[in-house]
Amino acid sequence: LLGEMKAAGITPTIVTFGSLIRKLCELNFTNKALQIFHQMIDMKVKPDAFLYTVVIGHLCKINKLDLAASYFEQMVQSGCLPDKVTYTVLVHSLFKACKWEQGHQIFEEMLSKGHSPELVTYATVVNGYCKAGRIDQALSLMRRLKGTGRSPSGSLYSTLIDGLCKHDRHEEARELFEMAAGDVQDVIVYTSFISGLCKAGKLDEAKAVHVKMIEAGCAPDPVSYNVIIYSLCKDNRVSEAKELMDQAMERKCMPGVPVCTVLVDGLCKSRRVEEACVILERMLEAGDRAPSVVTYSAVIDGLCKADRLDDAYIVLQKMRRAGCVPDVVTYTAIIDAFCKVGRLDEARELFQRMHERGCASDVVAYNILIRGYCRAAKVDEAIAMIEEMAGRGI
Repeated sequence: LLGEMKAAGITPTIVTFGSLIRKLCELNFTNKALQIFHQMIDMKVKPDAFLYTVVIGHLCKINKLDLAASYFEQMVQSGCLPDKVTYTVLVHSLFKACKWEQGHQIFEEMLSKGHSPELVTYATVVNGYCKAGRIDQALSLMRRLKGTGRSPSGSLYSTLIDGLCKHDRHEEARELFEMAAGDVQDVIVYTSFISGLCKAGKLDEAKAVHVKMIEAGCAPDPVSYNVIIYSLCKDNRVSEAKELMDQAMERKCMPGVPVCTVLVDGLCKSRRVEEACVILERMLEAGDRAPSVVTYSAVIDGLCKADRLDDAYIVLQKMRRAGCVPDVVTYTAIIDAFCKVGRLDEARELFQRMHERGCASDVVAYNILIRGYCRAAKVDEAIAMIEEMAGRGI
């Protein structure tokens, strides 16, 4: 069509070229789009800021950042002034690709040209500075933003708080957190600071901030509970973790499966298996918190260690009905418990069923059964297990 127009002596307008180039970019016909773009320039039709931005944005989208930067330079040299959208597209893409220095230069140029970046752009730049270890630069940018009379977003505060904590600058993170409390009531800000404190082992301070969040009327979300409950469990402060879990469940804000599992495991190891069973039931009731094989295995192991073998077997059956496939660890816990109380026939039957269900036994499972037979003076059975084990190449 362009050829026909040219043959007829008709010069396409920028609107015609723009529509065609934009559509080619949408269809990912990059080379063709660039060919038409240069053909347009050859025909003395000057691209405007919008069209340059379309091309630059597309090149950024397909991760051809060096080429995008060259078109940006061409744009400036041609006398076409980049607008706020052009700068924003390039800044976001450069920082996303960890090209900190180029991104920094374009961002500073954007500010020097009088453009006012959106808060999300500030957050992107601050995040990039933090990842690059340029924390002071990130703090300086935050101060510059505040100096314009604009309030940083919760996302911006949380990004910088997280960066400060990761670089062990917790006092500055606290100061920024206190500053944020005057601007926003955002669960993400609280969670970032709580997470930083937890990772630094400052669990009492993290708990205090959690209480402060609730008192300020900022409702915790599952992520905020995840962070602190997980950290308390890892520090063997299971009772405190359980209190927070109870609070979370009362607020219908149940943490995710990994955190529930860590707490279930901690409770079982503390001989509080009944409480672990309650959490397992609540996970099943929640619908979107389906227990994992690790969760079930922890409960089954806890019940076995509490000499509640029949209950453990019931949980194993419930696990299967829920569509969660037991692994060798799950089976081994019950087999071991059966052997210790002399229920060798049931142990052997479960061992056999494990194989029938496609779960290969390991050396641990075999050794448990062999030990059980030896303790019961059933030498022939023990020898048979050793031979079977050797036959399987274990």
